[in-house]
Amino acid sequence: MSPIGRVFLVLNLALAAAFVAFAGTYLQQATNYKQQFEDLQTSSQTEIDDVRKQRADAVTQVGQLSREVDTLSGDKSTLSNQAAEQTREIESLEQRLGSFESELTKLSALQEKTSDNISLALEQSQQSMTEARDATVARQEAIAERDRKDAELTAANNTIDSLRTDITAQQVEVASLNQSIREKDVLLAVVAERLGPTVFSDIQPLVTGTVARVGNNGNSLTIAIDAGADVLKPGFRFAIYSGDLYKGDAVVNEIEGSFCFATMTALQDGVSGISMGDNASTNLSRIGR
Repeated sequence: MSPIGRVFLVLNLALAAAFVAFAGTYLQQATNYKQQFEDLQTSSQTEIDDVRKQRADAVTQVGQLSREVDTLSGDKSTLSNQAAEQTREIESLEQRLGSFESELTKLSALQEKTSDNISLALEQSQQSMTEARDATVARQEAIAERDRKDAELTAANNTIDSLRTDITAQQVEVASLNQSIREKDVLLAVVAERLGPTVFSDIQPLVTGTVARVGNNGNSLTIAIDAGADVLKPGFRFAIYSGDLYKGDAVVNEIEGSFCFATMTALQDGVSGISMGDNASTNLSRIGR
């Protein structure tokens, strides 16, 4: 054999040996991978079985919990119904109590029905008997109070009659005084016309003010004094005016600080009445303007 043939032979043998070694190694690794795969599959199946078992246990527990929830819901509904029933009973009792209290109140106001109401209260309960006794005492006290009030009313009526007599006499006196005032106003107007507009300012000092309040009858005035309060006296006369419009005159009755109380003695024809904010002055030269 030639040297080249021997070289190729050696190469073939070397390659064959390398291939055998590689094949053996590969087969060994493939065997190891297969074993690992089988082991992994076995362990995975075990874990899957454990998970399935846990899931089954969880489903069982969920079912138990659901049944417990249903039971608790039923208990809750029963308790709610019982509470509603008790609430209705309480409301009914409260209504009965309110009705009973109303009957007891009527016992003190309706004397003719007291015996019947007390008998009905005695039939309802032992407690109502005690309250009925209290109501009887209250009724007796109310009767005594009524008799006392009747006596007071009789005395008050007598006083009213006496006051009415006095008022009638005072009204007659007031009418007479008003007539006298009107007559004096006429005389004063004549004096003012003959002696001049300054005659009244010479008789009484100048006092000015503003109408602060008008009584419901339109005749009673409260005048806030602006100037001259120190010389103002009861009996002074004010001319009441608004701007240049003379409305009437009033006489001073009482003085209190910077306020005085006056009564209208004359109202100018065509004037509807005195208003808050109107001016007042003892300068009677404005009369008739």
